[in-house]
Amino acid sequence: MNGSGHGMLARSMMGQRVGQPAMGHVIGRWLILLGAIGAFAFTPQANGGVIYFEDFSLQDGKGAIGPFPTLDVSGVDWTIDISAATLGAATDWFQVVDGRFDVRDVDGRSSWLSPLIDLSGVAGPVELSLWAGEDGDLETSDFLDVLYSIDGGPFVLIENWQGAGAAGALLQGHTLIGDRAIGGATDDADWGATLVTQSVFAANSLRIRVDVDTNANTERIRFDDVTVRAPTVPEPVTVPEPATLASFLAIAVVAGGLRRTRRRGER
Repeated sequence: MNGSGHGMLARSMMGQRVGQPAMGHVIGRWLILLGAIGAFAFTPQANGGVIYFEDFSLQDGKGAIGPFPTLDVSGVDWTIDISAATLGAATDWFQVVDGRFDVRDVDGRSSWLSPLIDLSGVAGPVELSLWAGEDGDLETSDFLDVLYSIDGGPFVLIENWQGAGAAGALLQGHTLIGDRAIGGATDDADWGATLVTQSVFAANSLRIRVDVDTNANTERIRFDDVTVRAPTVPEPVTVPEPATLASFLAIAVVAGGLRRTRRRGER
């Protein structure tokens, strides 16, 4: 390449130098960048979180077991009430087994109660949830009820969860019962396993109660992962003002204009 041709670049068929973006491309890139910033700014940011969580890990044996029964709730922040139960054998229990709360042949309503959960700093509703499973051939007299108390008030039952419980006067109402499948079928399928959830408005505090009854050694009802989660609210976002957008475009135009094509002979 000779001296007069030094620094010259090949030109495209449209007269634009290869290697130098066209003015439209420069502005287009700014618009794409601004669009990406805008899309990111409007994405809701999760500021909710778990307020209470009990997964019963490292708690095996906590609860009650027959035949006396023996009660042990030391080192945990929850309590139980087995005053209506009959734990007449070593195979009857209301306790944590293999990292889940397990209920076997208690012959009477037995209750697990969470500690008082402070919600005084939470705005809006919270969601409570727990996993509930069963094993064996349950009858309609076997049940699991999920209840909650708001600000020290009476306990409220979550009735007939996904059709797998009972409502109103039917069996006094339950969250889940035996011989009832998710969806409401009564073909002895039982409910299997499900995640029970409920949105709750509370000003200051919440307490959760789980009531269970089974009446045979071959019937097991379990629950786990008792959770209270704060609401997720989109955080305030800042987006560019129209004047700022115009400034970005002006910079792009000036930058593009400064990058003009050298004339032959220019250094």
